[in-house]
This record gives sequence, structure tokens and C-alpha cells, in this order.
Amino acid sequence: MDLSDDDSPAVRDVKTAIRNDLQQRYTEPGLQDYLHKSTALDPRFKTLLHLDSTTRLRVYDLLTTEIVSIEQEGQATGTTEPATSIETQTVDLEPSTSPPQEKKSAMTELFGGLFMTHDHESSTKSVAKMAEEEMQFFRAVDCIPLECRSTEMVENPRAPTPSLCHVGTVLPGCAWNICP
Repeated sequence: MDLSDDDSPAVRDVKTAIRNDLQQRYTEPGLQDYLHKSTALDPRFKTLLHLDSTTRLRVYDLLTTEIVSIEQEGQATGTTEPATSIETQTVDLEPSTSPPQEKKSAMTELFGGLFMTHDHESSTKSVAKMAEEEMQFFRAVDCIPLECRSTEMVENPRAPTPSLCHVGTVLPGCAWNICP
């Protein structure tokens, strides 16, 4: 949005009007932080390339701090789930001669290895340490390309995120309402 010498007078006027309008709207620091955190959580824009590296780190630190505070508030009131995941119980109708299969959590069965699951080692870690590890894992996963169609994500079982294609048919205003 920077003005350049190559811009025509009409383009300069439009760029100036847009810049002035945006500068007046988003001046509150709390609103800026909220918008940056929302952008960081979007799998298409989570690299925050439009920000400098110190602001990028500050945004992810704010997210981690907010996650930890919400988790600690929930633990204080007793409304959160336990630190270990709920394990599914299997019922064998026939006795088997093979050794029993390892029990998997519902999240592991649903998402596979895509998301971290809580194991015995992680139950001894602090909430802050687990949140920091989850944030590092989230940042390490590649962004979804902007040109990627949602139908390609449905057809690709190794897509980085679950398909939201069905949401567009249910919610008319949904951003994923681009399915053919």
C-alpha cells in the first residue's frame, strides 16, 4: 500500500483513501492484538508475514499466555477436562489369543498423529510447558496454500486440516462456501 512513483494519480488517491480509512479504524492496541491473534490462528495466514519478527513472537506469546490463563482458570473452577485424554473402551465379544491392543484416545482415533495427545510424560508437565509445545507444533506445520480448493482438501487424505467443505452447505455465510 506504499505509494510509488509509477502510480497514476487515481491509484495514489485510492491508496491514500484506503490507508487513511484503515488507520482511523484500527488504532486501539487491544483491537490490533485481537486481529493479529485471529490471523495467527487462521491456517492460511499463521506465518504472519506482514509483521516483523518481534511482533510475530509477541503475538504467539500472547496466544500462549491466553491459553495458559484460560486453562488455569478452568482448573481453578474445576470445569476443565482432566489432563489425560478420555480413553475409548473396546468390548471384545470373543476372547482373542493375541495380546490386547493398545488403547487409543478418542482424539488419536479421530485425527491420527496430526494432533499431539496427552501421554504419561505430558501429564507431569506444567500447563505452560504443554501450551508452548503445542504452539511450536502449530507453527511448524505448513500453511494451507491460498490457491488450494477445498475439494482438493477433501480428496487428499493427508491434508493438513480436516475438511470444512460440508460447513459451507450448512452455513451460507461461511468462508468455506466455495465448494462446487
